[in-house]
This record gives sequence, C-alpha cells and structure tokens, in this order.
Amino acid sequence: MTQTAEVIIIGSGVIGNAAAYYLACKGRKVIVLEGSDNIGNGGSSRNGGGVRQSGRDPRELEMVMWGIQNLWPHLHEELDADVEYVQKGNLRLGKTAAHMQILQKLTDSAVKCGLDVRMIDAQEVRRINPYLSAGTLAGHSQHPLGQRQGDPPAPQ
Repeated sequence: MTQTAEVIIIGSGVIGNAAAYYLACKGRKVIVLEGSDNIGNGGSSRNGGGVRQSGRDPRELEMVMWGIQNLWPHLHEELDADVEYVQKGNLRLGKTAAHMQILQKLTDSAVKCGLDVRMIDAQEVRRINPYLSAGTLAGHSQHPLGQRQGDPPAPQ
C-alpha cells in the first residue's frame, strides 16, 4: 500500500472517490482514507440514487449544479460503463401543515439559489403521480434533475 501522497481524501463516498479519481487522472498521488470497513458506507450507501439540487446546503449547490450540467451527462462515456443516469425531475410531498412549511422553506431557499423549483397544489401532484394517497396536500417540484435508471420513478 502507498504510504505517501500529494493529496489525502477523508471519506470514500461518492464525492471523496470522485475527487480522488479526477485528481489521479491529473497525475496526482492520492490516498483515500475510510473510517469503516466498506467503501461508500455513509450517505452514499443510503440514498435513493437521486442526483438532486434542491434540499441541499447552499454551500454545496454550485458544485452539484456543475456536476449535473457537465459531469453526469457524459460520465458513461468517460468510464465506459452504463451509470444508468437520466434527467427527469424531483417531487417532494407534504401531508401536514408542518410538512408544507418545510417544503416552502426548501422552495424559497432553492429559488434564491437560482433553481427552477416551485410549490404545486394537490391537483398537480396527482396529475404527475395519480397513485399517491389522498392525504397528500401539496408538494414542490423541480426540473430537470438527474436520476439513475434503477431508482424509483421521478415525474415526467
């Protein structure tokens, strides 16, 4: 195992491994340190596969938006592998007044950052997905959003 590096990355999730990959492609000597026994054992192993912009910390947003526009659409060519990526949308749902307040804050924050996110009423939610329960009051919607093919469907 390599004992020296120009760059040490802590965490072997999607972002840590991507950073290591691109630094290595540029000729840097990189070591990735992981605290658990498994690569990607943190949040990267427990997400639904969505490549989302909304609901993120604003400090991450510029990087995520760049990746969705410049990296994900061509990643299959670079890796010569089917990464099962398509762009669709994002739909978050609310069933209570408290949920609606959270969704409104997320929407306001996303719009402030320049994202195309908007609140939608229960009728539009059911037009997008007619199989949702009657208890859904409303939601917020964003287009486009990246999503891996094997993940739950996003609105069209």
